[in-house]
Amino acid sequence: MVLQLLGLITIVIFTIFVVRTASENGRNGLVWGVACAGVGFGLQWIIPIAMWVIIGVALTVAGNPPDRTIQFANDWALLVTVAFLALSVLGMFLILRKTAQLPDDDASEPSATPPPPSFESHD
Repeated sequence: MVLQLLGLITIVIFTIFVVRTASENGRNGLVWGVACAGVGFGLQWIIPIAMWVIIGVALTVAGNPPDRTIQFANDWALLVTVAFLALSVLGMFLILRKTAQLPDDDASEPSATPPPPSFESHD
């Protein structure tokens, strides 16, 4: 319960920083904020829940009794929660780092330097 609360707080904090940083650097803050929140919720909630459902169904279909399936989930729950929390923080940090970079506006504009001189012989 505490790790899930810590995860939600982390998502909110990273999303606020991503929106601010992206807006300050000329990027679309809303899009980057939604991407950051999506990575946070996806890695902390959606993927682990889907994973546990698939594992639960697979163990039940394989013939394990429900109490062994629940015991298996309880044994691995802390490790899976911490691992996906760490992956979520890493993903959100990478998004924050990307939004902190200044966009390359020079590549889209034509070069202001003149073309090189041509040396033709006049014989």
